[in-house]
Amino acid sequence: MPTIITILFQRAITKSPVTSIFGGNDGSLDDETWVYDLSDNTWTLKSPATKPLARQFHAMASLGGDQVLLFGGHDGSSSDDETWVYPAPVTVTVTTSPAGLGISVDGMPYTSPQTFEWVVGSNHTIATTSPQSLMAGTQYVFLNWSDAGALSHSVTAPASPTTYTATFKTQHQLTTSASAGGTISPTSGFYDAGNILITATANTGFTFTGFSGALTGTTNPQTLNLTGPASVTANFAPANLALNKTATASSSKPGHPPGLAVDGSTGTHWRSNTLSSGTNAWLRVDLGATSTIGSVVIDWSGSFFAKKYTVQTSLTGAGGSWTTVYTDNTGNGGIDNITFVPQSGTRYVRVFMTQHNETVERINELEVYAASGSLSKESEVAKSEVSNQLSVISYQLEQNYPNPFNPTTQISYSVPSAAPVSLKIFNLAGQEVATLVNEMREAGRYTVTFDASRLTSGVYFAVLQADGVRQVRRLVLMK
Repeated sequence: MPTIITILFQRAITKSPVTSIFGGNDGSLDDETWVYDLSDNTWTLKSPATKPLARQFHAMASLGGDQVLLFGGHDGSSSDDETWVYPAPVTVTVTTSPAGLGISVDGMPYTSPQTFEWVVGSNHTIATTSPQSLMAGTQYVFLNWSDAGALSHSVTAPASPTTYTATFKTQHQLTTSASAGGTISPTSGFYDAGNILITATANTGFTFTGFSGALTGTTNPQTLNLTGPASVTANFAPANLALNKTATASSSKPGHPPGLAVDGSTGTHWRSNTLSSGTNAWLRVDLGATSTIGSVVIDWSGSFFAKKYTVQTSLTGAGGSWTTVYTDNTGNGGIDNITFVPQSGTRYVRVFMTQHNETVERINELEVYAASGSLSKESEVAKSEVSNQLSVISYQLEQNYPNPFNPTTQISYSVPSAAPVSLKIFNLAGQEVATLVNEMREAGRYTVTFDASRLTSGVYFAVLQADGVRQVRRLVLMK
């Protein structure tokens, strides 16, 4: 800080231009005269001057810094008391946009706009920091000073009132995540307020089912207006690898070729020719490329289902190359949603039917789904799952209805005798998300409601366990 001195003057005389100020320094009528020289900032003792009865007044000067001189009675009269300032100070304001962010002026910190009286030509330092945060999930990033200076820089007090403004841009925290089977961009981080494009990308064998969180729906990509902290999740489900792929069958009735079983429409179906007792039938689909598959859906048409059948996979489709991954000796039609240990190197999938319910077989849709890394973690969901357990005649976990569903669905199961029963829901990662039943049940058929209001869109598994038996059904939640 500059040194401030106060001098009592009996008389002051101004010159144009001003070069000195003088008078009696203690106010007496017989005291010496001091002169302040503006050229070198010095005070010099002069010889006594004539001592008229002039009004006494104060003068303030700063030595070695801002030169501010205050004096009055400049015409020597005994009655006037006006004040004069030399040189005149300038008003300077230092602030931020938006207001309320941190600044510093000559090393002193502030969090609100500041106004100063500076001497023209004096030097000062203004500064700010970046980024700054006033609330969780929002930050402010420095753009520029109004004088184009750096984050911290020196300024010279101008001749006219001036405002120095540090301008910041607003950024908000965006948290993005993706369910198993795909990715989302951009990654989590702080982004400029305003529109930002969110894109979901499905992995091979998966399909995008929709956004949840700050965005909803299946439009992809989709624009998010980022006005505050936000979270967005991209949801994926295994894709139907059999859709519109080449299908063949042991026999077909004219007008109902195998391709109708993989066209994605439940309003069409493949139909075999009339089958005599003991005649086998099969429907095969070529996936077009090798995949690791983990589940198959068979939508039977009415009562024309197979009572006994197997699901088989193959790399080549040759006669002796088929591997049975699922067996059902108690088929009862409807929709069979079958999950099995992932089969790598699979290109061909077929349903091999050995006993029919009617004289023909009809399949509305045959769907095949890949097993992802998450899906292959069946050790968390159905670690000991084998196909003959799914076909144990004593227990029956039926396919949920409706499926896909939003947000509730009905799940029915049958228990042949009194036993402790557990019915739980797991996600693709093998994590338990709901317990529907966990108690003793008497023999009979039961129906429970699964409410998935709090869950995101995707694939889930209903797992029934009772008396050492485990059965699994695949559920698709589509919001």
